[in-house]
Amino acid sequence: MLKVFLDANVILDIFLKRERYEYSLAILELCKRGLIQCYTSSCIIGIVNYILEKELNRKSTRDFLRELLSYVNIIPIKNDDILRALNFKDFEDGMNYHSSIFLDYFITWNKKDYPKDERILTPEEFLRLDFNIKSVPFLDLSRILKEILPEIEKGIYEILFTSKFVEDTNVKLFEEEFAKYCNVKHCIVTNSGTSALYLALKAIGIKPGDEVILPANTFIATAEAISLLGAKPVFVDIDEYTYTINPEEIEKNITEKTKAVIPVHLYGQCCDMDYINEIAEKYGLYVIEDACQAHGAEYKKRKAGSLGHIAAFSFYPSKNLGTIGEGGAITTNDDELAEKVKLLKNHGSRKKYVHEIIGGNFRLDEIKGLVLRVKLKYLDKWNNMRRDAAKLYNENLKDTVIVPYEASYNKHVYHLYVIRIKKRDLVREELLKRGVETAIHYPVPIHLQKAFMNISKVSLPITERISREILSLPLFPYIRYEEILYVCKNIKDIVSCL
Repeated sequence: MLKVFLDANVILDIFLKRERYEYSLAILELCKRGLIQCYTSSCIIGIVNYILEKELNRKSTRDFLRELLSYVNIIPIKNDDILRALNFKDFEDGMNYHSSIFLDYFITWNKKDYPKDERILTPEEFLRLDFNIKSVPFLDLSRILKEILPEIEKGIYEILFTSKFVEDTNVKLFEEEFAKYCNVKHCIVTNSGTSALYLALKAIGIKPGDEVILPANTFIATAEAISLLGAKPVFVDIDEYTYTINPEEIEKNITEKTKAVIPVHLYGQCCDMDYINEIAEKYGLYVIEDACQAHGAEYKKRKAGSLGHIAAFSFYPSKNLGTIGEGGAITTNDDELAEKVKLLKNHGSRKKYVHEIIGGNFRLDEIKGLVLRVKLKYLDKWNNMRRDAAKLYNENLKDTVIVPYEASYNKHVYHLYVIRIKKRDLVREELLKRGVETAIHYPVPIHLQKAFMNISKVSLPITERISREILSLPLFPYIRYEEILYVCKNIKDIVSCL
């Protein structure tokens, strides 16, 4: 549902019936009918009360405000909003503008008083918008950016001024903050999720001839990291409901050469880690969590990234916690593994120009670290928004398709909302004709990819069947209520005609 901010002049129009007040009144009617959500700031309520009391009597003013507050939400002014407002010509305008930065539109008759921003419209312009949804993007990161842009801009200016561009204050602080968030002792950032997987494997000593067990229903990077070290990826089948690795298949495929297992927390849901860790302990194996899609996900109230010996994260832009480009991290409670990773990622060096082992350059840029620090503060909020969106999808699609299954021991954070549907490709094609973008994660399992067919010739019936049926629907923070309903309506229409 569209979220709009009402400036003081719009609200005063309604109650004082000033010229063009019909436009402002029409917006309030849309709010009353539940077609949009209206907001204003606590600052504006004080202004409106002052002006109305000068124009009307106190009782009428109180009655008008009670009516207004029954429909309009109040946004409190934060300290950061006040500080940023100091740069505005009019201080109150600055506070209102910055307090509304996460909303879809800012409605005012005085556009010239505000920065050039496509969100700022007059009531007349707003009412000319087409509220009928005609398309839904698969992902729209710009909606997130609106909320955090001022803080990021300020941080970037500071980095440019100091000219410290690689792994300085922001990267170091993010490592501390993300380690605390995941409830682990160590976080070491890397330049990508693939690098994180590679370094984790190298740190535990994976070498040519070793075998590492993993699911085939994952992004190719999980397997690539194993092969880059000369080891053999051993692909196993997945659980029918969660689509994550089936622990029973792990034990069936353990040999004398097996050194580790990589459970992939897929689509935002954790694997059954207690079961997997029991198997690993029984056979003396390392457990490397591939948590690249599970920022903030929980297994039995424990965070992804704290459930094995070592874990790898990706901060690719589309992730629940993404940066502006590539990025990754390793988390662990093992002091020795953490020290190995730190050496490997920085040319084998603790002290500049002194190299203890052969490593490489897997460092992260400082600006990317800044973005991650800012976004981390919003991660739980955004994950809850994803869960709310998934709940709405579930309620509307549960009788039409196979909706995602959330294990009772998990807190799913819905990096992706993946349904299963017959005639998947036909449905996807029809949705695109109606403006709905979708994706497939993943259309060809890794064990059937040309790059790996000579390495592992196995049959994985559940993985192969599911890969023909899965379809990822649009889901991201600030996806609108009406957009989800539009997607659901079209899926139902298409399925009813199949």
